[in-house]
Amino acid sequence: MKMRDVCRIALHNLWYNKSRTLFTVVIITIVSALIMTISLLGISFFKNYENVNALRLQGGVSYTLNGRTGGAIKGFTMEDFAAVNAVTEKYGGIIDRKYLQMEVMTIYYGFSEDISEEEFGARLSEGGCKSVYTDYTGGDSVAADFNMYDFTGREPVVGGRKWESSDAGAARVWLSERYLEKFADDGVNIGIGDKIALAEKNSAESAKILEITGIIDPEQTGIDEDFAYEWPVGFIVDYTWFLNEFGSAATSADGFGYKNMLFGYTPPAGFNYRALYRDMKKFVKEMNSEIEPNVLDGKAEARFGCQYLESVKTTNLIRGIVLGAMSMLAFFVLLLSVGSVANSIFISVDKSRKFIGLMKAMGLEQRGVVRIILCESLFMVMLGVLFGFGILFAVRPAVISLESAVISAIYRGMEYAVTVSVPAYLPIVTAAVFFLFTWLFSRGSLADIAKQDVIATITEAA
Repeated sequence: MKMRDVCRIALHNLWYNKSRTLFTVVIITIVSALIMTISLLGISFFKNYENVNALRLQGGVSYTLNGRTGGAIKGFTMEDFAAVNAVTEKYGGIIDRKYLQMEVMTIYYGFSEDISEEEFGARLSEGGCKSVYTDYTGGDSVAADFNMYDFTGREPVVGGRKWESSDAGAARVWLSERYLEKFADDGVNIGIGDKIALAEKNSAESAKILEITGIIDPEQTGIDEDFAYEWPVGFIVDYTWFLNEFGSAATSADGFGYKNMLFGYTPPAGFNYRALYRDMKKFVKEMNSEIEPNVLDGKAEARFGCQYLESVKTTNLIRGIVLGAMSMLAFFVLLLSVGSVANSIFISVDKSRKFIGLMKAMGLEQRGVVRIILCESLFMVMLGVLFGFGILFAVRPAVISLESAVISAIYRGMEYAVTVSVPAYLPIVTAAVFFLFTWLFSRGSLADIAKQDVIATITEAA
């Protein structure tokens, strides 16, 4: 039998049993609308979830490498610095800021510009200069990689010039205005081109002389340590120069208080969120594999981490719970409704037994009977899903409201306009799944009906 004839017979049977057909279509309409609404909630939630996370990344992300604690060595070793340099070079595409934070150092000032570092100790013992602790005056001390360090969107330099890549390895310093005010209070007026000396805390013999190249505004120049806080910067020197001159001090428990190593990245417009998120996780994992962990109470703790990744890990758990609940609900609704639809089809077929018997008498094969019944089911499913699709558009505003409430609950305090677009494939997939489950539920009964001989079929229908 040709497919055209199968469709004509199926349509005839549907019209002949129109009350039963209408009842079945109504059930499919309601259930498919419910399933598509739940599916739309899940699809849009996943997309909005990624969009919110991408939006959070637009402002930049920071990583923190904590110093060693709990052992004979505090801060960082030269092996730590070597591992950091190797890993950051590999992941240079997702890092544009790298710097070391120190807590307490000593700045010496008020000496003549032509003094050498060899003469500095003698001049200090004669009382020929003054000193100040960095942590209590100007803000955090920073050793920055000038090849990949910037204050995005800010103009930190209020005097002199800003650092450049060519300053890497040079003995130059960018000093906070707060220090100049402190120096002036002590009767020492210095500025661009003058010299200061930098040393470990209370260790004049380690002092290195630097030229003041720029003045920074502490109110505008901050360290983006994480999403919530920014720390004022007291002075900035070059990272490579600093490691060459002071890096070995980390091998002593009495060194000058390395605080953290910080890394940052601000992605460009239109970045690929999934690719960046994947690379960020790989970066953190590889760094921790190369850096010796801290051991606290006998338990190893990774020293390198990213607050953004930790927060996403938490929201990923919430996302999984939400999507899992929606999937289970949709599947449960589908299972409950398919039985009703299959039962309705059985009743419709039962009323058509005489017609089926006559068709068999005219030469209709078993396969033909099954095709007619499946065609009837397909027509009803398609019609019901089409009406359900229309209902889906009617409830779309409610979906947006519910989605906004869920996103707001997860990301408190963050403004985000939820978007809900209905994918064109949704009704097609819904119809296909509905039809598949209906066939699976009814295939045994359909086979029994199709296998009956002509006399048995007509006798049962008489």
